[in-house]
Amino acid sequence: MNIENNTNNNSVENYQIIPIMPEAMAIFQIDKKKHQEFKAKIEHLMDTADDKYRRDVPPEDKREFLCNNRFQNVLLDFPDLKELHSILEESALDFIKKTGFTCDQVVITDAWVNKYRLGSTLPTHRHANSYISGNYFINYDKSINSPLTFTNDRVVTSQAPAIKLEPDKSNKTPYNRPDYSILCDEGTVLLWKSHLLHGYSKPEMGDNRLTLSFNVMPKIAGVGEQFSFAVDENNRV
Repeated sequence: MNIENNTNNNSVENYQIIPIMPEAMAIFQIDKKKHQEFKAKIEHLMDTADDKYRRDVPPEDKREFLCNNRFQNVLLDFPDLKELHSILEESALDFIKKTGFTCDQVVITDAWVNKYRLGSTLPTHRHANSYISGNYFINYDKSINSPLTFTNDRVVTSQAPAIKLEPDKSNKTPYNRPDYSILCDEGTVLLWKSHLLHGYSKPEMGDNRLTLSFNVMPKIAGVGEQFSFAVDENNRV
C-alpha cells in the first residue's frame, strides 16, 4: 500500500509513504458443524468440570476461567477436545510457515476457557513466554459482545528512549491509529504474535461471552548452528 502525498516543495519528486514491517494476523473459521460440536463440549465442561480446573475469582468478578493455570491445559486435560487441539496446532504451524519462518512442529503450551458476563471487560495485556497466541470465539455475537481490540503500542504506550508525538486526530493514518478492533463471527479463530497488546474496554452487553485462549511455541527453535531450545508439552513446570 502506497500513501502518496502532495508537497509544496517544488524540488521534491515522487514523495510517498510506504508501510514496512507490518504485523501479521491469521483469521479463519472452524467448519460450522465441527464448531457446534466443539461448542457443546466446551459448554458442558464449563458446567461440569471439577473445581480443581477453575480459577478462584472474587464473588463480584464477572469472569470465569477453566484451566487458567500453568499446570493445566484444557486441550490436553480433556480428551474430548483432542480434535480441536489438532486443528489449532496445525493452523498455528501453517501461520508460522505462511509468514515466512522455519518451523517443523509446534506445541500448544497453554489453553484455557474464558467466560465473560454482562458488564465485564478485559484489561489490555500481552502473553508472556509464548511465540503465537490465539483466540477461538465459542459463544459470541458481534452485535452484543465486545470485539477483541489490539492496541498500537507505538502510539499508545510511552517507551523510552523513543520520542513520542501527539497523533493528529484530523489526519488518521495506519501509523497513528491507536487500536484495531476485530469484528468477527462465532466460530472464528484469530492467531497473532504474542507480544501484541490486546483486550477490550467496552463493557459486555451480553451475558455469556465464551472464548478459548491459547499459547503456541515451536517444538524446536533454532537459529543457525549456535542457538536452540526444545519444548516438551508433557513436562509442565
